[in-house]
Amino acid sequence: MIDVHQLRKGTTFTLDGDIYKVINFQHHKPGRGKATIRTTLRNLRTGATIQHNFISSDRVEDIRVERRGVQYLYTDGDLYYFMDTETYDQTPLSGAVLGDEVVIYPNCYVGRHCRIGDRTVVHANVSIHDRVSIGADCIIHYNAVIGSEGFGFLQREGANVKLPQVGTVRIGDRVEIGALTTVDRATLDATVIEDGVKVDNHCHIAHNCHIGPDCILAGYAKLAGSVRLGRGVICAEDVGVTDHVTVGDGAILGASAGVPSDVEPGAVVLGTPARPIADQRRIFAIIGRLPEMARRLRRLEKAIEDLTNAPGQGS
Repeated sequence: MIDVHQLRKGTTFTLDGDIYKVINFQHHKPGRGKATIRTTLRNLRTGATIQHNFISSDRVEDIRVERRGVQYLYTDGDLYYFMDTETYDQTPLSGAVLGDEVVIYPNCYVGRHCRIGDRTVVHANVSIHDRVSIGADCIIHYNAVIGSEGFGFLQREGANVKLPQVGTVRIGDRVEIGALTTVDRATLDATVIEDGVKVDNHCHIAHNCHIGPDCILAGYAKLAGSVRLGRGVICAEDVGVTDHVTVGDGAILGASAGVPSDVEPGAVVLGTPARPIADQRRIFAIIGRLPEMARRLRRLEKAIEDLTNAPGQGS
């Protein structure tokens, strides 16, 4: 253990179960009260940077981090073997990195170079493809598929030509993915689901989508390729959003809405094609009156015909 006033740039230590490296620090002595040490820290597991203040009496557990040059040798199953270039010791490393208290239920597949954050739960029969990153405190429900190949084809000379989908998926913290939901990997970069997003069962998120923080997707919601949802967007059940559409912060897409174009922040839309809810309600009201309007039109047509055919009328 060391006193916090001994912290320097590059010092590594544990805090709340994570490993941090000091990026910057500053001693602060107020006119009254205890001195504080203001630090900028990098989490060596996640790469995230945080600000943390200590009081002068705090102590932390310092640790030693060694960096060694290694050479890749071979792969055996899910283990990657590396050799220390100085001592020639061989060390096996897993192709996936799992955080603390991660739970993975039977019959799951976790691909190479995946990262799964602390306390995340992966239920039975889930498939997580290569290089997918999932944050902390997430729940992935039964039979979900994360990182499947996106649906990309071009028609050339009457044939469907497949476009390689070589990107990945990045999922933030506190995300929930429902049963039988699919999240396709990006064509080149990443399909992104930010912190706090909740996705219901039977949803589809296509390649290159970017879902902002705290969005909600109800059952059977479908996002085509490259859709962007802002913060806190709500997609009700069976919504469909066309490719490359942007939906602004706080917008609500009503049940079964078909969204072919961009939606303004805070808007509430409904119907197919989606319109502002007030307009759509008027349309629904008119549609309900169509049978009566049709009957009235037939009566008017009959009355005009009778007038036209009356004696003394016509040419």
